[in-house]
Amino acid sequence: TVVEWKRWVMVHKRNPSAPMGIHSQPTLKSFVDADQITLPDSLNFTAYKTEWSGSPHLWSDYLPGEIIDHCDGITINDSDHSLATRLYQNNAKVHFDGFAMQNSRHQQRLVYGGHIISLCRAISHNGLANGLWLAAINGGSHLNPSFAGDTIYCQSKVIDKGEFAGRSDLGWIRVASYGFKNCDSDVRSEVMQVKQINKDTPQLVLQLDYTLLMPK
Repeated sequence: TVVEWKRWVMVHKRNPSAPMGIHSQPTLKSFVDADQITLPDSLNFTAYKTEWSGSPHLWSDYLPGEIIDHCDGITINDSDHSLATRLYQNNAKVHFDGFAMQNSRHQQRLVYGGHIISLCRAISHNGLANGLWLAAINGGSHLNPSFAGDTIYCQSKVIDKGEFAGRSDLGWIRVASYGFKNCDSDVRSEVMQVKQINKDTPQLVLQLDYTLLMPK
């Protein structure tokens, strides 16, 4: 097995007021257990040098509850998200049909959520540069839409960390990264400091929970 997942898809209803008839969700764990993570035999961080990433922070430097402001922002150009979405082989008209989207609720094309995930992972390099291996995506949500012209930022919270039996070269950290749009660091920090993050916050566009492998 290379990958397995559960996914929900959004489908337009012919009649918006019609009942859906199905109100069931599978029971899923909120994260992938460390003992379910398969470590390739060839994966060895013993000789790893932090000069390669430009960051000195390794597994032991991160603490559960720690919040990281990745500080960099990336403004989305029309050409950026259009090209990226083609590369992802997503041809949905909400991302490409500008004429049709003029009559939509937002009156413009939506940025594909996969592009937002990609931007936030790139931004998070500044702070998680030695998180070298994405071992599991535990879950996530696209919380608000993004459009061309929006500037995306990211902050992350370390949820948990642990070790693998018999491995002294690496450990795992579980991270929740939050994507924001069009807001300064004070707004981002205020949102992140509360115990239960309000996902209705209009500046929040992404919540992504994942597990990284990191050298010790």
